[in-house]
Amino acid sequence: MIQKMSRREQLMVLAAVVAVALVAIWLGVVEPYRSALAKLDSQISNRSNSLGEVKKLQQDILRLQQQLAGTSDRKEMDGPLFSHVERVTEQVGVRVNLLSMRPQQTTQQGEYRQQLVELKLEKLTIPQLVRFLYAIEYSGQGTQVKSLRIKRRFDDHSSLDVNLTVFSLEKS
Repeated sequence: MIQKMSRREQLMVLAAVVAVALVAIWLGVVEPYRSALAKLDSQISNRSNSLGEVKKLQQDILRLQQQLAGTSDRKEMDGPLFSHVERVTEQVGVRVNLLSMRPQQTTQQGEYRQQLVELKLEKLTIPQLVRFLYAIEYSGQGTQVKSLRIKRRFDDHSSLDVNLTVFSLEKS
């Protein structure tokens, strides 16, 4: 049948067959290969991002472990947290401003025990508050302020009402 065609028709049929073969090769081999490579590239990118996040988390964990090891070096608390906070309020001179002091339930976190004390102080001046917070944080007993809410008094704008939670973390 091809032999009955003219030379020009034979070249056109040959060109069409070559074009169809090239399209078939492109669609059957090259394009799936390129899409698979693109998919693998995106997976590599995603996994690289995940690896970066894991490395960052590892650094955070190491930093936290070092901080936790540093807390073990601190002096142990002399008695319960409640007594320590009460002593600090007396030393700083804000005992008269102490409205209430409530110990919270002690929680166990692995080999560490967390004690909490909630305080309400009223009619504090800013210097008194700063001295009290400094004394709590830097007492060497491993105490920290967990939460702090400050409200300006309505009747005297130079005074503050303060609600705060103090906590300590120590080995069981």
